Amino acid sequence: MPSIRASKQGKAKLLQARKEKGWVRDSPQWLEEASQLVDPNWRKGAPYAYGVSYGTWASFLAGKAINASAFKAYCRILGMDWEEIVDRSSVTAAGSERQCDWGEAPDSSVFYGRDRELQTLERWIVADQCRLIALLGMGGL
Repeated sequence: MPSIRASKQGKAKLLQARKEKGWVRDSPQWLEEASQLVDPNWRKGAPYAYGVSYGTWASFLAGKAINASAFKAYCRILGMDWEEIVDRSSVTAAGSERQCDWGEAPDSSVFYGRDRELQTLERWIVADQCRLIALLGMGGL
């Protein structure tokens, strides 16, 4: 699960919104409401939803990176739009995952002697509409 954090300006807005809400910082109310948002089937008295805890709440308020679903839930219970306070350097344009730098990925545009395998792969993708295909083996083969 990707992690995101608040920007410096966003952190200040979060703290202000928390104070305006009037709940004590360590109130279980924060975690209960966040659990309900993260998991609509969550019921009071059960363990908090995945990614929701006192630790993530404290990290969230401190501007540290936490689980994206918990971050969004905490923003929502504070009445804030998560996209207005998020540190953009911690998310991609899609808004939820860190970017991965493939850097020096080898050029794979030329295949020698793999016509049959390429036809099979093309059939799986185009005709059979496979959603997941794993190509395994040593690099360069």
